[in-house]
Amino acid sequence: MTAQESPSVIFEGEIELNSGQEWHSEPILLDKGTVVTLQARGQSKFYAGFFPREEYFRKRNPPNPFKFNWGSDKPQYTVRISIPEAEYYYLVFRVGVFAGPGPVAISVLATTQR
Repeated sequence: MTAQESPSVIFEGEIELNSGQEWHSEPILLDKGTVVTLQARGQSKFYAGFFPREEYFRKRNPPNPFKFNWGSDKPQYTVRISIPEAEYYYLVFRVGVFAGPGPVAISVLATTQR
């Protein structure tokens, strides 16, 4: 039996977005078998996702908004993914156009563990 590594933080911070704005991370290279846990919370609904390179570029279509599923915005987002192959991944957040005035603050913690 082998001991598991302690989780490593790959992103931690607060992202502020106004209505209709998006935030995209730099590419994050992850090894096969890495387990990623992403937790995000906001005071209002937001769209969030963690995408492998190919899917990210398929859904990204500037100047149009990133292609999240309609109605998938929530005030919190949690996902745990086991990386099937070594690949670059991207974190993406967006606040919908009907979010109202003022920025939405989204607290984000993304960790990896092997």
